[in-house]
Amino acid sequence: MLNIKDLWYQYPLANSPVLKGVNLTVNKGEFVTILGPSGCGKSTLGLTVNGIIPNQLGGKISGSVEVSGMNTMEHDVGELARNVGIVFQNPDAQIIHLYVEDEVAFPMQNLLVEPDVMRERINETLKMVGMLESKKTLTNTLSGGQKQRLSIATALAMNPEILILDEPTVHLDPQGAAEVVETIKQLNRDREIAILLIEHKLDDVIMFSDRIVVMNEGSIVADGNPRELLLDKASYIMNDLGLFIPQVTEVASYASERGHNFATAPLSVEDFPMDIKLQVNPAKTSHADANNEIDTMHENVVELDHVSFQYPTGKLALDNVSLNILKGEIVALLGSNGSGKTTLAKTLIGLLKPTQGEVRIKNGNTTLNVSKTSPKVLSRFIGFSFQNPENQFITENVYDEVAFGLRLLENVTPEEVKERTMTMLDKFGLKEFVNEHPLNLSMGQKRRLSVATMLILEPRMIIFDEPMTGQDKRRTDFMVQMIANLRNQGTTAIIITHDMRFVADLATRVIVLNQGRLSFQDTPEKLFNNPEILQQNSLTDPAVHRLALKYSKNYGDQINSVITVQQFCDRMELKQ
Repeated sequence: MLNIKDLWYQYPLANSPVLKGVNLTVNKGEFVTILGPSGCGKSTLGLTVNGIIPNQLGGKISGSVEVSGMNTMEHDVGELARNVGIVFQNPDAQIIHLYVEDEVAFPMQNLLVEPDVMRERINETLKMVGMLESKKTLTNTLSGGQKQRLSIATALAMNPEILILDEPTVHLDPQGAAEVVETIKQLNRDREIAILLIEHKLDDVIMFSDRIVVMNEGSIVADGNPRELLLDKASYIMNDLGLFIPQVTEVASYASERGHNFATAPLSVEDFPMDIKLQVNPAKTSHADANNEIDTMHENVVELDHVSFQYPTGKLALDNVSLNILKGEIVALLGSNGSGKTTLAKTLIGLLKPTQGEVRIKNGNTTLNVSKTSPKVLSRFIGFSFQNPENQFITENVYDEVAFGLRLLENVTPEEVKERTMTMLDKFGLKEFVNEHPLNLSMGQKRRLSVATMLILEPRMIIFDEPMTGQDKRRTDFMVQMIANLRNQGTTAIIITHDMRFVADLATRVIVLNQGRLSFQDTPEKLFNNPEILQQNSLTDPAVHRLALKYSKNYGDQINSVITVQQFCDRMELKQ
């Protein structure tokens, strides 16, 4: 289906190639997962397969890409679309019609498919992704999972032989992600469509993958069967490349270092052997344990008093929410897509004014009513990193984007601006991109840039909306440590996320919203041990916690408190 030979590619105006001698073959019906550090060329490789590169984006290219025998440099994107479907990270970036059926019909209309065939194929593809009953639905009323499944249906309408998916679950809650993964699995199994899945997190997709292809700095550095490759190269992938592997496989890797032997790498909780002995009360504590042992200063920094918010459309996004957030807390704001998380965050910084109730920000003896305070004043206390970082970029290059806020402050010299800006760029791995336009960065790089622009002003409270989008393990670990260090300085963090591994590693408290109402608030440990709340709110617990629950049959409920890989490994005994 796909044959890539010695592929090199350099974007227009770029200083160096992003793909360097890539060789890759994908056969009919294969499920291939591609992983690699943020900015290593994964998404660029995907765009070469459907001809967008170089036919639409230009640039310097050499080598060859053949899809079903067609050289992508000799056929336009329209021709290639009959064989290659592509689904991007953000479904909103590719949905252009008002109604679901019109969206699916659009690519077929462009290729002059007969109306009778078109109607039949619309019903067929929507049924495949479980959305036939939503055929007449407005696209802007769909959930995140439904939008992503609609994007898949639109790609399938062309009867492609290859389907490229670029982090298709990155913006979805766990339930929506599970729906999309199940759809992809069925298409691969029932239709023998070759799948090229670009992904950072492997826990939910590893069991369906025939191969893992690992990229680094524009080249393929490993390619093989998941169990064999992860058994041989788990440490290299995690520690040298800074990438995620499944949590269960990560535990097995640490167990191997302590003398335990595995014939193949376990990929799921069911795979993991039960012969490893654990300690019920380990001497060590994990990073998350240490975080929760740090006492907050019992000083409210945020007070929401019976807050409601209704959009002009009539949708009630927040419904009588009352809660307090303490100085130095790291609060994970959780819930399904559309539960009100981002709306709540926007009321905290004054972008939205409550239709009922009051939001107060407190700093020492100063109390600010957010609705009556200017954004300029609020910005001295609160930093906000948007879910879509493109929405907050306002300059022409990366350096100016980070320096912008500093330049507006009084008593900051140009020399200090330069020093602090370069230090921040270096800290976030962006120093080499100082002259790049922010919109030219990868998704992970854009996310880090948005956080850097906020942190350089040293706010007292920080709100992150999905900060781990597109981030590899190395950058995620950096963010975890950075937020923990800020907490030690008394900074409060509110994090909107769907990443339960991130929640387990970092959060001191979780707040769960359901249809705009407060559904749950307590520690991550208590949330993950409450299956009813998890199910009601489309959430799930980390795989390593499910592994701990499996062990609790032998060791009792004390093992249920294990929610991180480090905690599990701290309990693991050396093999005698």
